[in-house]
Amino acid sequence: MTTESTSERFFNALTETYTAMLDAIKTGNERGYRVSSTLIEEARKGQQEAIELGKKWAQAPTDVPALYGAVIELVTKAQSRALELAREWVDDLAESRQDAREVIQRVVNANRGAAEAAVEVARGAFGTASAGVRQATGRVSPKGPADIQPPEQPSEDVSA
Repeated sequence: MTTESTSERFFNALTETYTAMLDAIKTGNERGYRVSSTLIEEARKGQQEAIELGKKWAQAPTDVPALYGAVIELVTKAQSRALELAREWVDDLAESRQDAREVIQRVVNANRGAAEAAVEVARGAFGTASAGVRQATGRVSPKGPADIQPPEQPSEDVSA
């Protein structure tokens, strides 16, 4: 495999890693927006229902049974909304867990590809370097370590 395609594989793997991470950030941002929007909408509904309860009380402050029924209805709706919101959060949590698993898998696969490409480049560089060393050692005299003489030490002039 050529160095160009190996380096291309390496950079493609890095691109896939960053793409996976950016996709995860984007998905998390979208999920956060969805949860925030739902929370705001539920708060708006609760506020409207509380205003309606206040209007009923202002119209008939002495009609305790009607007011009591309206309060029970309001509490029931609020509990229903709270349960629905909790269910949505649990669903989003399960979805985010699955998204995280997929992102981790993509990053691991991309890093594996990058590592394989880096190993190929290193092997190619090592092969080129070792071929150069073999070629260079072929031009050097075949003397062994026993034939090599240490350099002469300069003599010290003690007559001075």
